[in-house]
Amino acid sequence: MVDLNQVRNGLVVTAFWEAKPEEVDSLVGIIRDFLPQAQGEPGVKAFQIHQSLTEPTKFFFYEVFKDEAAFAEHQRSEHF
Repeated sequence: MVDLNQVRNGLVVTAFWEAKPEEVDSLVGIIRDFLPQAQGEPGVKAFQIHQSLTEPTKFFFYEVFKDEAAFAEHQRSEHF
């Protein structure tokens, strides 16, 4: 659950990602490893990845960072 008080003063990033059907299982495995690492970054206020129940090849990323610098740091992280 996202705390709306944290979102108010942060940088919100959203993305949609559509995987090839034959790559969905691999992507889910990568996300399982990646997500806890991303969520644990110091500048991350919220980080969620959702897979569509009706279209399992489609993923939605919802990310809230402290600021633009925290987002840039995320992009430089080893797990990114």
